[in-house]
Amino acid sequence: MHEIQTPTGATTKANVWFAGIVAGYEKAVIGFNYEADEFHEEPQTYYNVHLTDGMGYILTSAFELEIHELTQEEFAQLIEEKKEENTTEPLSAVQSDKETNEDSDEKSNPELYE
Repeated sequence: MHEIQTPTGATTKANVWFAGIVAGYEKAVIGFNYEADEFHEEPQTYYNVHLTDGMGYILTSAFELEIHELTQEEFAQLIEEKKEENTTEPLSAVQSDKETNEDSDEKSNPELYE
């Protein structure tokens, strides 16, 4: 759970498990509190995460939050791993569907397989 600010200025708790693909993010490190007119003891880091479905979430290090930043090389490796998963999974799923359909057709239309 993460405490977020609503458009009206109130705060609410939200579950920030993403049900989408992250398209990008913005990172801001804020060292000055303009409302209190003073510097923070430690700068606060805010992330604005953009998903491919149009949703966006603002995350901050001010709360209990765990964010792992990847290097460009780590990110490229994850993309390659995901591509490999996507190229092997559909083939097995298609093969399974094909076998299921053939079994079903053979049982419902045995004259076609004689």
